[in-house]
Amino acid sequence: MSVIHNDRSLDNVQKLFYLRSFLKNEPLDIIKNLPLLETSYDEALSLLDKRYFNKYKNINDHICRILIKPFSLRQFVCIVRQNLAALSNLDAKVSEWDPILICIFTRKLDMHTAHLYQLERGGESEPKVEDLLNYFEKRALAMENVGAPQPSLVRAVHAVTNKLKEKPGCHYSMDIIQRPFYGSCPQQPYIVTSSENAIFKGKGQG
Repeated sequence: MSVIHNDRSLDNVQKLFYLRSFLKNEPLDIIKNLPLLETSYDEALSLLDKRYFNKYKNINDHICRILIKPFSLRQFVCIVRQNLAALSNLDAKVSEWDPILICIFTRKLDMHTAHLYQLERGGESEPKVEDLLNYFEKRALAMENVGAPQPSLVRAVHAVTNKLKEKPGCHYSMDIIQRPFYGSCPQQPYIVTSSENAIFKGKGQG
């Protein structure tokens, strides 16, 4: 529709005709009774703008899309870039949001991806959203090049969380691949680490 609006070869009557043909349902009902006059096109745009342009809601909708749970790194980057561009077009000061967005985005990562990002970023400069997105794109491309499926950003976190929610028997005497490890159960849950695994210990009978 913006192509029609910016076409200088069309007069306002023609633009109003195209606008009517483009709309349906409630939007069409709002303008369908306007006469085909030069002034009616601008009036139609004004009526539609008053009815549907809600800047607060539009900004809120784009922020909510950024916060949804993504399925992959590639999808995550696309969603963030699209909605940040839309927010910028709505005059939101997204260039000042980097510290907040970095915090939100990194909390979506599994531990391994977050660790690799921090290693690559270093600690000498302030983190930028664009740098984080570029890192995600490189990581997604690397996984695609080796034929590996892109993992969910939160899959590893969910796996650990679900594991910890399970009611343990006695994990004191077994490591995570079920081999004997130590010989007694101290009745107190804590974590120790071996050279191969993190051993989650819990209450129970040894």
